[in-house]
Amino acid sequence: MSVPARRDTWARRNLEKLWQAISLLLFLALLVGELGRL
Repeated sequence: MSVPARRDTWARRNLEKLWQAISLLLFLALLVGELGRL
């Protein structure tokens, strides 16, 4: 019973890290695009 819960929290933590990485990459891409326009 505790193993699936642990796996769920682990997956959720990894998902949050993945979202943070994606949002950071998108932010950097937008920043580079804006700088490229100048």
